[in-house]
Amino acid sequence: MRYLLALLISLLPLTASAAPRVVADIAPVHSIAAAIMQGASTPELLVPATADVHGIALRPSDARRLSEADIVFWIGPALSPWLSDPLDSLAPQAQRIALTELDLPTLLPTRENAAFEAHDHDHDHDEHATDAPIDPHIWLAPENAIRIAAHMAQVLGEADPVNAALYQANATQLAARIEAASAVVETTLAPHANGAFIVLHDAYHYFEDRFGIAATAAISASDAAAPGAARLQAVRALIAETPNLRCLFAEPQQADAQARQIAQDTGLYLATLDPMGVDLPPGPALFPELIENLAASLAECLAKD
Repeated sequence: MRYLLALLISLLPLTASAAPRVVADIAPVHSIAAAIMQGASTPELLVPATADVHGIALRPSDARRLSEADIVFWIGPALSPWLSDPLDSLAPQAQRIALTELDLPTLLPTRENAAFEAHDHDHDHDEHATDAPIDPHIWLAPENAIRIAAHMAQVLGEADPVNAALYQANATQLAARIEAASAVVETTLAPHANGAFIVLHDAYHYFEDRFGIAATAAISASDAAAPGAARLQAVRALIAETPNLRCLFAEPQQADAQARQIAQDTGLYLATLDPMGVDLPPGPALFPELIENLAASLAECLAKD
């Protein structure tokens, strides 16, 4: 019996104890980490996709996750400044990777005004020299997600050499899935390149830039702060001056009373864009499905007469 027990223990995969404990802040980052760690372990998700990442209160279970983490992947303080202090106090021993600080292919500045200027989708994306704050919604550029996945594979491989080859192989497979999803998005949005729409908050700059579409304005800025009277007035004036506007997109994570009122007053179609994946199961498949769903939501509304 003892020999059989020892044999069974020896056959257990080494990865069970070798993989680091990983926490990811938001569902898209968690999805990328889950894809990289598939076959070794599963990361913990800190902020549910239903929550507003710009400001929440940590639960005791969240504090425990952070205190037990070996590695924390988070977008950075530009997206969730409320997380900086808890990381310092609860996870001082963890390796903390702020993804906005990586050398990413596309870094875009925040857009301060309610109305957006048209931009050239073929421009050089090297925005590192700009003095403007970086728009933190970096995951909505597929090329950034692929670079983030590669960096995660490197970090995890260094922390867990037993599974280093697995992490690298998973990163390669995820890159192929993201590229395939991007091709679907391009096909879905191609008929709507000239479509005009307004978003509830300025979260989609990277997605617009990559796929050749352009929001006309946002009710709230990229930090999702409540808009002031002047900004709301500017949005309403823009709607009145732009005859081809069709859609106003709210979000599942944000209060949409203002969006509903504006849509009702102006006759715009009210639809939903989800930058986090509320209706998707957390895990490896979420991110590629997320960007396909964004395209499908945009196309469905912009196709309306």
